[in-house]
Amino acid sequence: MFCFTIVSDDSPVRKRRRTIPLALSSDSDGETQLLNDDESTPFYKNGRPLRDISKLIVIFKNILTNQSSVPLCTAVPYGCCKPAMFVIDVPRLGSLKDVVSDGLGSFINLSCDWYYLNDQFERCKEQLGATYEIKSTHYSLKRDSSFKRRIVEIRDYDGNTKRSNSNPKLTLLCYDFKGTVHELQDMPPHGNCKTTRTPFTSTKKSVRDNIKTSIGKVSHTKVHDKLLADAGGLMHCKNDTDYPRNMKQIYNVKATISDNQSKDDLYEVILRKNDPSSCILDVHNAHACNLAITMASQYQLDMLEALCCDPSRPVVLGIDMTYNCANKFYVTPTVIQHPMLLHNDTLSEPAIMGPTLIHTEHNEGVYRIFAGDLVNARPSLCGIKFLGSDKQRECFKGFKVHMSELRLLLCRKHVEDNIKSYLEKQGIAEAHKMNISNDIFLDLIESRDSSELDTKLEVVKDSWAKVNDNIYPWFMRYQYESFKSSLIRCCREAAGLKGKHFYNNACESVNSMIKKNVSRQTSLIVLIDEWTELVNSQESNLHRSLIGEGKFHLKAEYKHLQVQKQLFFKKNEVQRRDMLCKLNKQYACNLRQQMSQSSSTSTVTLTQLVTDPVSQRAGHKQSDKPRHRKTPSIAAQYCKDEDCHQSHAIIRDRLHPVSKKGKQPSKCYNCKKLFNDDDRFIGCVKTYCQWRKDGINHISKSIENVYVHPKCLSHQDFESKPVHVCNYLHKILTQKDIEGIESGLGKSLSEC
Repeated sequence: MFCFTIVSDDSPVRKRRRTIPLALSSDSDGETQLLNDDESTPFYKNGRPLRDISKLIVIFKNILTNQSSVPLCTAVPYGCCKPAMFVIDVPRLGSLKDVVSDGLGSFINLSCDWYYLNDQFERCKEQLGATYEIKSTHYSLKRDSSFKRRIVEIRDYDGNTKRSNSNPKLTLLCYDFKGTVHELQDMPPHGNCKTTRTPFTSTKKSVRDNIKTSIGKVSHTKVHDKLLADAGGLMHCKNDTDYPRNMKQIYNVKATISDNQSKDDLYEVILRKNDPSSCILDVHNAHACNLAITMASQYQLDMLEALCCDPSRPVVLGIDMTYNCANKFYVTPTVIQHPMLLHNDTLSEPAIMGPTLIHTEHNEGVYRIFAGDLVNARPSLCGIKFLGSDKQRECFKGFKVHMSELRLLLCRKHVEDNIKSYLEKQGIAEAHKMNISNDIFLDLIESRDSSELDTKLEVVKDSWAKVNDNIYPWFMRYQYESFKSSLIRCCREAAGLKGKHFYNNACESVNSMIKKNVSRQTSLIVLIDEWTELVNSQESNLHRSLIGEGKFHLKAEYKHLQVQKQLFFKKNEVQRRDMLCKLNKQYACNLRQQMSQSSSTSTVTLTQLVTDPVSQRAGHKQSDKPRHRKTPSIAAQYCKDEDCHQSHAIIRDRLHPVSKKGKQPSKCYNCKKLFNDDDRFIGCVKTYCQWRKDGINHISKSIENVYVHPKCLSHQDFESKPVHVCNYLHKILTQKDIEGIESGLGKSLSEC
């Protein structure tokens, strides 16, 4: 046992020396004392800690060589305001830096000392047979400089002259006073706080790291509640350093995340697309779609091929767009109600999510690309029979390009709400409104063909006219074609609905499930990951229904496909896969042979997504009114159609100022050469400006005007854009000027 000597002054004649054994704890009965009666924070020494580094080295030696057993702290000692010494079990902590979050407030780092030991735990010089290194850091309490904290760490030394960043093998935490022991004053608030007097305690580093990883997946409130629950809640958590201090701390962490995260996400999408196991079918970036990402698993494609292309009894493919997902993206999933299964809770056909489109524009071109990706991945999908929607005509037109046999079914609920809304605007009495609704949805909608529909309309024409002269013309103009092609009985029977109607409830349910898991602040990568998890969960429940488990079960007519669990797990992977495929193949027993690939599909250029930002209007409903510009743009001053200017280049007069300060273009954006006096007429193109600074590629946040030589308009970035002459210049250009511009350009000019 190591002993040390102290000098006693109790004799007036001479000083006597007493030798006292170095004990593991200051209590006399040998029982371990606890801080705050917490078993996770036992004292190593309840009293003045040891200051001599040689004595601390002996402690390290005894513990590391198993010569003594000591009580280890599995948590950070909280609120220790007296002299004490603790041995910290670092691997049990969330982070090494959690040690400084002791609930005492802010400390000032005074100094840091380094020592080196050989394998015999003897002091030695650096790089001369050192096996261990010791780091001793000294702190002073900011609100009371007499209160000291010392953290001593021992690590393996690898011979590197730079200080090691590896986790320590052992850590000693010491508290002591300089001078007499006294009470500490009340804990002050944070130094930058100006609105509250709440005492400040430092949140653990591991908790702050968890905030960073959780932000973007759920709302800020849910982040706070989740981390508090993980710490055990207010009733079971150790102290206030184990969970976020307040909501503002979460917002502050959010603010530290880089603004370039979206660009990084787009780059990550491209990398994932090249992974054979990825569900990303294709990524597009063009004027028609700006950004479109097609997501589909192989099982989803198999399901659509088997269920939606069967000519004998096709399943309706539902589609509906949801708004404001993942930083203002549109998300458009396809949905089918599986005809062979029932949900255990609702006893109805479950809504199964199919291939999904993530996009930033909402137009026909986007859906044309979506359908093209599906057909390219699985050519037989051009035989999909029915598409169910809530009057999204753009979607149907886009799919129709690649799926020639496709027919549209409209959601009865949406059509009914639309008609009722019109009748209310016309001020129709409730009784008349009820009669007209009955005429439409009890009589007209049950017509067996278009001729029967026309006959019934002639019958109700006069009665509607007596109520209001506008009803019949409005119905014939806005609703007649929808009823004839998508709602009457013959259309529904062809889709296998018999006497039932198509409702968009399944699509709404899937959209609700997506928005429940994905918030507006979610990043694009997190959105893709969440989508993948939802798909995997659904596929798992589909597969488990084969052995009688999960959320779904087989209908009575398909019970013969169910396999005993023990028998299923005796099969190899190939045999199991064949069993699972029967869930779809059995239903599509009359499926036609694989159709030849449809004729030509539109091609979309794939460019570097990291250089193209998303649309400024992405993720907003069409009803949202954009902010109007107070003054017209430069393009609007010279071109009668500014939208045309977005996709065209123009020829303009360089001498005419382009800004209020009279600034003129000085350098060609393409070739970087200066304009000279002969370059009076130059090309103007609206695009996202790109430049390189400090070895990093940058891009403008919005579309800007760039100016080039007419001949530079033939560059590959601009060659696809036709060039026209603005009306203003057309009045002053001579034939010689036009010939000179066309000579440099290599093509003829066209007017606005």
